[in-house]
Amino acid sequence: QRDYTQAADHLNALVDEAQDSQTAQAAAVASGTTAAHEADALAALAGAGFTDAAAGTTLSADARALDAAVAVAGTGLDIPAYAARHPQTWWPPAIRSATTQLRDRADQLAAAVSQAQAATKAVTDATAKVASSRDALLASVAPVWSQVDAANDMATNDSRFAFRDAAAAVDPTSG
Repeated sequence: QRDYTQAADHLNALVDEAQDSQTAQAAAVASGTTAAHEADALAALAGAGFTDAAAGTTLSADARALDAAVAVAGTGLDIPAYAARHPQTWWPPAIRSATTQLRDRADQLAAAVSQAQAATKAVTDATAKVASSRDALLASVAPVWSQVDAANDMATNDSRFAFRDAAAAVDPTSG
């Protein structure tokens, strides 16, 4: 009975950990999906010639890596129900069998939790890399816009001022 109780307690603790891991994984997937879509859109705009081309390519590659990490982490955990307590009068062979089953379920759940945590970390790391690439792309606007401005010296003053204001407003630290 003591072995069964310990196995049940261990499984129940793993169920709690699995629920926490699933919540963290869902948040990371949601955040990563948003960051990947925004990075894809920004990388597409980078092709217009107002940013460094290498920064746009890096952002696209990082966004694809983030998409892949999100796809791997997108599947949720199969979390079992909590293990129930049983009366002290169980027949010994039955309680041994139930204890073994609980331990097997706990081992499977521990492996699944570990995989979920690794997938969550991969998404979080890829999201951070996309954010860094996005910042580098936005930072590349300043050196490039002056070249574009100088190359279009026939443009009207109003359009050049509007272009300069727009380029100056790009802030790598903003969302």
